[in-house]
Amino acid sequence: MPNLANSSSEHISKDMLVVWYEALLNRYNTVKESTNAIDNKTSIILAAAVAVLIFGVSGSNGSMQPLSLCGLCGVAISILLSLVNINLKETPAEVNSSEDRPDYYHKNDEQFIWQLISDLENAIALISIANRKKATLYRWLTGIFAISSVILLVGSYIQIEITFSIK
Repeated sequence: MPNLANSSSEHISKDMLVVWYEALLNRYNTVKESTNAIDNKTSIILAAAVAVLIFGVSGSNGSMQPLSLCGLCGVAISILLSLVNINLKETPAEVNSSEDRPDYYHKNDEQFIWQLISDLENAIALISIANRKKATLYRWLTGIFAISSVILLVGSYIQIEITFSIK
């Protein structure tokens, strides 16, 4: 937060502070929408992974080939990662409530806008960190799901037999 004593010497009018706040609010909403987009994509992968897991298990006919087992394990891992990713939440509100910040009432207009700007910048930073985590986890779970699905598909056509011989 800028030094409020020097804010008048910075020649930023209250109107410009409001414009700044609105621009930050637009940025906050964009970052928040990207969180929702990642969650939506993750939900689609989750639904597909559950379907692949069900069909993979039902198509095994009681005997599990090593490739199929490896593919099913990968699909199960992608399901777990999807659930973790959807539940990964670090989403503060753009403005604190008056219960969280009772000092809001004791600020003049300019100080109040500066505080809102500071709170909004903090919220954007926290959500951006969560988005980076979500995006990284989404890339991993998508890759694991794709590779596992291919392995499962290949495993349904290719049979590998593992035998042990003791001499």
